[in-house]
Amino acid sequence: MVKAATKLKKLEQWIWYGFIAIAIGLPFHAFIITYLGSFAPSSLTTLFRYWKELILIGMASATVALLLNDAAMRKRLLSDRFAWLLSFFTVIHLVIILSFKTAIFAGVLGLKINLAFLVLYLILSLTQLYTKITVTKLLKLVLIPAGITGCIGVLQAFVLPHDILTHFGYGPFGGPNPAYYLIENSHTIRIMSTLWGPNQFGSYLIFPITLSLWWFFATSGRKKIFAAAIFLIDILALYGTQSRGAWLATIVGIIIVIMLLTKGL
Repeated sequence: MVKAATKLKKLEQWIWYGFIAIAIGLPFHAFIITYLGSFAPSSLTTLFRYWKELILIGMASATVALLLNDAAMRKRLLSDRFAWLLSFFTVIHLVIILSFKTAIFAGVLGLKINLAFLVLYLILSLTQLYTKITVTKLLKLVLIPAGITGCIGVLQAFVLPHDILTHFGYGPFGGPNPAYYLIENSHTIRIMSTLWGPNQFGSYLIFPITLSLWWFFATSGRKKIFAAAIFLIDILALYGTQSRGAWLATIVGIIIVIMLLTKGL
């Protein structure tokens, strides 16, 4: 009995380690893949390209093992409306894929992209790992990588040469996987930091910007200074992306945060 409980505890720890790896590594995925592709064998690059999917599969397998040994978790799964919606969404998607047999690969790829974060959310919800760690740790998992990518983006915008990424496997402007982007019919640089492009970088920054703003008003002392620094750095980086969609989404996010704060949340 004790050995079984110990094994289940280890499974929970491995799920948590997998989440940490994804949270920290995801913002740097594109940069590492591109840099590896400049000198490493294609087989190694391809394997590393799917590291997050492999981790997610491991997390899902560990969650299934926990479900088989935890009646309370099984009850949560059966009563979880999100789990039922996710199952329905997956079935509908599979039916659509099978209906268009000529585009099966593209359909499976789309299913993988659409399901990845939903499955991650479901895993964290079922295991309730978020209840076993502090809010500060969760915030740091999101905000520290966002601060690093934000600093890199600000340096790209104001300090570093615009073609600096050509030293790390990126191509020239206008080619595949370019080192920098320009606004159409202008010489204005659009920064992307360590992500795939300016729009992806802008989309990524929305969450840490709104989260750091909330944390600034919800905490005090050094944590407040840390939250303010992340907010200002990422706002500057967001401006450098020149992504109007990300700007608009960030404004909406900030308004929602302000509304929540005025209600005492």
